[in-house]
Amino acid sequence: MPILFDQATKLFTLNTANTTYQMKVSDFAALLHLYYGDSIDNMDIEYLYMNIDRAYAGNPEEVYPDRTISFNVFPQEYTGYGVGDYRINSIALENEDGSRGADFRYVGYEIRKGKYSIPGLPATYCDDDEAETLVITLKDKVTELYVELIYGVFNKKDII
Repeated sequence: MPILFDQATKLFTLNTANTTYQMKVSDFAALLHLYYGDSIDNMDIEYLYMNIDRAYAGNPEEVYPDRTISFNVFPQEYTGYGVGDYRINSIALENEDGSRGADFRYVGYEIRKGKYSIPGLPATYCDDDEAETLVITLKDKVTELYVELIYGVFNKKDII
């Protein structure tokens, strides 16, 4: 199976013939990008990311007083907007009330057989047994805005 999810560690591993792509859900529901490169089987490499005191960067409210956790330095898979990450954001938006913040946190996933398609856009095609699709859902709890991250994995063709 090219897409694996370890419920105990909340680790997503996407494998192709020669590569591995890995993400993990943090203790406070942030989706972290851990690795993309040569195949590492199903080894959890979260140990490569070290938490150190980052007093200069904003910390999420739920981790206070731990100053080793900051969205500004976390390897987020998909960043929010206006919540302490000062790098280039994945999204820019304006909510109905004029505010611009969005704090996307993990709420669930689905693994599907076959390759996803988006109507009206160019796409690759295959038989259901040639690919799997991972859909990860993130949500901003204040605005109830959802984001779906979609990953198509062609194991034998070495494509994600």
